[in-house]
Amino acid sequence: MALTILPARLRWCLFSVLLSAHAQPYVISTFAGFPSLPSSGPAVAASFVSPTGVVTDSSGNFYFISLGCIFKVNSEGLLTRIAGDGTTGFSGDGGTALNAQFNQPQALAVDTSGNVYVADTSNNRIRKISPAGLITTAATNLSFPYGVAVDKSGNLFVPDSLQHRIVRVSPTGVTTTVAQIGSPSGLALDAAGNLYVVDSNRIQRISPDGAVSTLAGGGTADPGPDGVLATQVVLASPSGVAVDNNGNCYISETARVRKVSSSGIITTVAGGISQGFTPDGGAATKALFSGVSSVAVDTTGNVLFTDRYNNRVRKVFANGILTTVASDGFAGPAGDGGPASAAQFQGASNVVFDSAGNLFIADTGRNRIRKVAPNGVITTFAGDSAATSPGDGGPATRARLLSPLGLASGADGNLYISDVSRVRQVDPNGIISTLAGGDYAGYFGDGVPATSAIFAFVYSLAFDSKGNLYLADHDNNRVRKVDRAGIVTTVAGNGMWAYCGDGGPATDAGVENPTAVTTDAAGNLYIAAGGGVRMVTRAGIITSVVPYGAGGDALCVPSNTRINYLAPSGLAIDRAGNLYVSEYNTIRKRSSNGTITTIAGTGVSGYSGDGGPATRAQISSSGLTIDATGNVFFAASDRVRVLRPQTPNPLSVTNAATNLAGPIAPGEIVVVYGSALGPSQLTTFRVNSSGAMSTDLAGTTVTFNGTPASILYTSATQVSAIVPYAISGNTADVAVTFQNGVSATSVGIAASAPGLFTSDSTGKGQAAAFNQDGSLNGSAVPAKAGDAIVLYATGEGLTTPAGTDGKLASTPAPAPNLPVTVQIAGQTAHVIYAAGAPGQVAGMMQINAEIPGGIAPGDAVPVVLQVGTATSPPGVTITAR
Repeated sequence: MALTILPARLRWCLFSVLLSAHAQPYVISTFAGFPSLPSSGPAVAASFVSPTGVVTDSSGNFYFISLGCIFKVNSEGLLTRIAGDGTTGFSGDGGTALNAQFNQPQALAVDTSGNVYVADTSNNRIRKISPAGLITTAATNLSFPYGVAVDKSGNLFVPDSLQHRIVRVSPTGVTTTVAQIGSPSGLALDAAGNLYVVDSNRIQRISPDGAVSTLAGGGTADPGPDGVLATQVVLASPSGVAVDNNGNCYISETARVRKVSSSGIITTVAGGISQGFTPDGGAATKALFSGVSSVAVDTTGNVLFTDRYNNRVRKVFANGILTTVASDGFAGPAGDGGPASAAQFQGASNVVFDSAGNLFIADTGRNRIRKVAPNGVITTFAGDSAATSPGDGGPATRARLLSPLGLASGADGNLYISDVSRVRQVDPNGIISTLAGGDYAGYFGDGVPATSAIFAFVYSLAFDSKGNLYLADHDNNRVRKVDRAGIVTTVAGNGMWAYCGDGGPATDAGVENPTAVTTDAAGNLYIAAGGGVRMVTRAGIITSVVPYGAGGDALCVPSNTRINYLAPSGLAIDRAGNLYVSEYNTIRKRSSNGTITTIAGTGVSGYSGDGGPATRAQISSSGLTIDATGNVFFAASDRVRVLRPQTPNPLSVTNAATNLAGPIAPGEIVVVYGSALGPSQLTTFRVNSSGAMSTDLAGTTVTFNGTPASILYTSATQVSAIVPYAISGNTADVAVTFQNGVSATSVGIAASAPGLFTSDSTGKGQAAAFNQDGSLNGSAVPAKAGDAIVLYATGEGLTTPAGTDGKLASTPAPAPNLPVTVQIAGQTAHVIYAAGAPGQVAGMMQINAEIPGGIAPGDAVPVVLQVGTATSPPGVTITAR
């Protein structure tokens, strides 16, 4: 069971964590947006954000998801919140569902006993809410379940998305594979036991004996005419599916609901090809919707669906008439005239400051641009949901905007807005006009005036210092430029859906689906596209600066052949030339010397962490911007949040594992913060002729009571060093010297000062731990009771044999002189090994401990290390099942 030596690649993984400079710490807070949380009352009078997951039961009730909560509407239209506290995370099992946390729940199902099942997608599990309001986990160890269905026997059917399969989970918890499916998401069951699955752009039907056939989609008839076989049409991003008592199948597409009869003929029940909003009372087939994401059918044949970006749950009666059954759709100003912190947003996607300090927010789902003045008051700057024309030449507040995404503030005082296939400009008097594009999406116009050109979904805008405007022409796989004369040219992308061409002309490169653009002071253009960030020099040469997957191939490779695909959605550059990248659930910073650090987000989408370290917060982020003082503002769907730099006190000495100040111990690895401590570029250690790390690195030296210390890395604001083993006494004078400048402080000395290393270098949360099979411990690969868990720490104090300053991989491994104990979930663990980490520098200790039996499993099982009488700070966890 003992595990004392890790494979080389895992030892290097740990060592790279040790050598990584701590990122500039930021504190996160919410700047604007505070979504309401309805609990009871008439459903049509409440406000919801992007409802989804609608489902009905046999008693005439329907259920849906909004704001991370589960709502029930009875047959009389009265609303009840049955689960969720409005925050993101995972909690509540065994308790009241109203106090539970979910993480991006996507779908619901109801069984014959009234239990409600929730596809808790980013928590990789199915949760169960009993009629009494208690919540438990019904199925776990899934990969992003986007749907759930339940049969009369209580078996759950769930898409195990990353495993490309549908699984059945019995009431006793036994999991079996029903079928292998390419990209499964929404699910439904009919009375005969046939399972209907949304599979990318098709609907697949799985018979009870496991046979798979295509019910709809996969054809060539685009945009999908009515009255033909459903297998002949192209479906537009289907997401939900439902089946009525007669065997008719209903499908939610982007802007409509389709019906496939039992004979296989497809027709439209509601909506059409174009997106928009149509009030209640008319024929559903004549109406416009936006973001139809789920569908259900009740026992009387009425069809319910979520009109997501219009913030409504809609119903089509059997006679084809449309009505709203939940949400007032945010028809009002949603906070205009009041403090931005109390405003409501729907799908906020981008932010930008103007020269006067006003913050503009693309409130995409509302088809508006909101403005937050320096005094914090929010108003609508452009866009009117009731407008029927673009409104050129009139007030921007009376104009029609369609899903505005990109924003840019011009030196001329105009605000520029990307509006699907147009770029609009609003002058200082509030008058709107079209700068580029028109009514139709497509590709045309290089070398012609911008108003004659055609674009396809402009996602982002940016100016350079010469007044040229760059457009991320998303669906055309290009970045285009409108120069000061109003002429359009392509500056990057050959139109191919690929990620390739690094080192060559940008116009020959594959620039897949660009989502964000920005420029720096030197005239370089940065593009977020195809899962990476590319840079185009003034000479027109393209390279990858934040690459992902296989990107940058010399030969263009179709993007669907790459792996490790991420999606950066926002870019910004500060005055020092640092590049900030928003990607899914994190924000990363690429310094001007190329070092990349994570400054916000845990990698899990959600909303948490206000008032604390940004790297411990759950975020969902898209567009971002930097103000004059270095604060990072980013759009987060229903909020705008801000990261404010937190500067450590001059020359503070912290434990390298915990990043906390306190007494130091012999051999402890520390990080010293200050200013002018070293070169502007991060420089990592050198090994001297005796095989130890140097005590002079790039001109930086560190001494403890006059004794030089080995240095792991140095930079202008922080230095990592190893406290000499020979240090003694009660106090240490610490001095850092660089270029004849000296910074100094004093710290206490202790026999031990243990700290456990964590995966994100914050000293809290998931430990930098390995399971006994060598896999990295975490929610995806948990340990179990009785297994050995491998932990890493520093600050153990004096050792036998005596530690050698800066020495790598000494043998025999030095073991601490003081006794070592480990507490896991409050129980004392059997310590198998506690000594120097093989392959690491002296001062890095490895602890192998056996996880006690009987502990409460979870993703955050607390771990505390004690060396002598000193204990590591609380808050470090492992994952155990």
